[in-house]
Amino acid sequence: MWRWWEISFPDFDLDVIYDAYARTNKFTIFKRKNKVVAMDNDGLIRFVDDDFATILQLAINNLTLGRNIKESICVIGDFTVSKTIELDDYMKLIIKGKLKLEDNVDAPMFYANGKSNIEIIGGELDGNGANQTGGGLTRYELALIRFLNVSDVLLKDIYIHDAISEGVLIYPFEWDKNFNIIVDGLKVKRTGGFVSGIDGDHVQFGGCVHLIVKNCIFEKPCSDTSVSINYSRKVLVSNNIINNDGPQAITIAFGSHDVKVSDNIFDTKSAVKIWDDGIQEYNIEIVNNEGIIDDTFTHAYDGPKNVIISDNLVNWDSGWFAFFEEGGENIIINSNVAQRYGPSAAFIELRGVKYSIISNNKFDGIGHGTGAIYLRDYGSNICEYIKIHHNILRNALDEGISLEGGTNNVEVYRNTILNITTPIRDISTGINKIWGNKGYKTENSGVATISAGSTSVEVSHELVSTPSKIVLTPRGNVGAIWVSSRDSSKFTIMCETAPSSDVQVDWMAEV
Repeated sequence: MWRWWEISFPDFDLDVIYDAYARTNKFTIFKRKNKVVAMDNDGLIRFVDDDFATILQLAINNLTLGRNIKESICVIGDFTVSKTIELDDYMKLIIKGKLKLEDNVDAPMFYANGKSNIEIIGGELDGNGANQTGGGLTRYELALIRFLNVSDVLLKDIYIHDAISEGVLIYPFEWDKNFNIIVDGLKVKRTGGFVSGIDGDHVQFGGCVHLIVKNCIFEKPCSDTSVSINYSRKVLVSNNIINNDGPQAITIAFGSHDVKVSDNIFDTKSAVKIWDDGIQEYNIEIVNNEGIIDDTFTHAYDGPKNVIISDNLVNWDSGWFAFFEEGGENIIINSNVAQRYGPSAAFIELRGVKYSIISNNKFDGIGHGTGAIYLRDYGSNICEYIKIHHNILRNALDEGISLEGGTNNVEVYRNTILNITTPIRDISTGINKIWGNKGYKTENSGVATISAGSTSVEVSHELVSTPSKIVLTPRGNVGAIWVSSRDSSKFTIMCETAPSSDVQVDWMAEV
């Protein structure tokens, strides 16, 4: 053990190191010529070695035994990492530089199992994925930051890139294994895809309770998902920028519940996928997000319950804005603004969904897409007890609203449907109510005039199809009066006696 003033380091100002860093940290690690040194907060040089990972591990292992407050280690400068560094309880690692895995390490850079109160703050972590082989390990054994069974963790302001698999992995994939996890201000890019058969998410979580992912930037390339949530509850994913060329930006999977995805900006293939794993997810909010989506904004499997998709602003190319493919209950899709600029699929499609509301959305197909809102069966499960109201649907090629299969007990009312080939189509076997929709009239009324000397008048009824019922009430003497013909656009009124002056006829028509 040496005091720094007893060692000659002529090319480095140790007074600066001590005053700026070592005084306030348990250990400060920096480079002197070809050596890595660790100085303690008394100004003692405690460890000297050629290998950075060895020095950092020695510093971690020599934090105060039995501590219950965090002690900090500050790393200054750029280093290569030759082996996995195991973190401990009640420690803060502050990185002011770049750490890069050496070639063929084929292991995580940081690992913790069963630890609590860990912080990693700042720095650049380079996984050097192009120069790793995988060593026959799985993606989950190779994550750059790999934590299991941890609690009270903060990862903040770290730039992670070129990881052979996951940038960050906190798991196992079981319920209630990790608690109080905060990921704040990370920038992550290039994860997975370096070795055949090994993909990688930007960040992946399993078994977390109280998880926050916020203020991060997730950039392509990414071989898989930006934020993957599994077996987790009480989760917030908020205020992130996600630019992902993998299959989806966010997955909510394996029964995860009480999850909120809000205020994110997307430029990605698909934004949120509620995963197809046979376990029902529930209590999910997807709100106040915006972005450009190449495929589908929200794609849900497994019949999720209690899902709110609200106040999102989205432009997208193909696929759906919201697609519930395998049923669901208590789905609210409300106050979204969506515009598509490519063909295929629809604005919203529900299959076998019950007890749900689609309201106050604005959809513009810009002349593309198969239609706006579709309700269909999922196997033997039908759509029922759904309200569709006060939506504005414009410029699609086929149907505005289509009720199909066994769809039953659905109310469609007060929607505005413009420039859509078939505004509303009900070909279901159920009993549904359709009324008061602009652009789709099922009932209308007006006044026609039989001119003096004439015994007929043609009336345009403006209904969606041929009326089944027409009621006539003349305001003058024309003898018997009846409808002689009708079709999808008009009907003709006939009278027995031609009036000597014009006579008005009140009419009401219903489909």
